[in-house]
Amino acid sequence: MFTFRRPLHRGEEIVQRIAGLLERARDADVPIFRVHYDGGPGHILAKGSIGWPHHPAVQPRSGEAVIEKRHSSAFHGTFFHALLTEANIGRLILVGIQTEMCVDSTVARPWPWATG
Repeated sequence: MFTFRRPLHRGEEIVQRIAGLLERARDADVPIFRVHYDGGPGHILAKGSIGWPHHPAVQPRSGEAVIEKRHSSAFHGTFFHALLTEANIGRLILVGIQTEMCVDSTVARPWPWATG
């Protein structure tokens, strides 16, 4: 997202905040699950394209799950629900660079694992 002609509004600031949150989670031994959007062949965010790599400040580390998705919601067509269930996760903190897109789609849909 940072290699495009029109940079994201306050993108670097947002990424640094996310990087800080990731460090606090790692320090507290909180599991981290990454969701990575693949727009498909020809899309600017297609796997392997210039828009695909993570920003260097928020690169996944060894042992952090990375879930690839093709839809806005992190749960649609992925194994994210299964990973959360297996890890007995009942609460999430969601962050992202485009809140109005994928983050919103993930939280706006009924979560299949939510109990109330």
